[in-house]
Amino acid sequence: GDDVELGPVSLRVSVGEKVVLFGANGTGKSSTLAALCGSLALRGGERECGRHVRLGLLHQSPDRGLDVDATPIAALDAASPVPRDAQVGRLARVGIGRAAATRPISALSPGLTVRLALLLLIVRRTNLLALDEVTNFIDRSAKEALLAFLPAFRGGVV
Repeated sequence: GDDVELGPVSLRVSVGEKVVLFGANGTGKSSTLAALCGSLALRGGERECGRHVRLGLLHQSPDRGLDVDATPIAALDAASPVPRDAQVGRLARVGIGRAAATRPISALSPGLTVRLALLLLIVRRTNLLALDEVTNFIDRSAKEALLAFLPAFRGGVV
């Protein structure tokens, strides 16, 4: 498509702040989040994050950024190695049972995939979440879980 020019843009998100970007489709919201997270190169200007910021992006498409051939347990092990029973417990708390934990991520529903992706961000100790229209493809229970999580999250959210 067409290039979208944004700017100048300056965004500061402090600990605990929740910031919403809104606009019509195609106005650059996803591109702005990708630039914020460093996955989209800037054509000018600079991107600067605080020294202690651990930024994580939860994409519109739930499996984007995940190795869909890996199992949820393997993904958790790569993010934060702890004993297997602890990983199984973490997964169970987000609704991923023992059987699903040992199958490829590609076999999970979109709702469970979002829950896994969010869990991975949490165990990586992400303190600034960038959420890119994550409710587009998830079920009601996953939306409710996300809505319950966000107010309790102590980090920033865009």
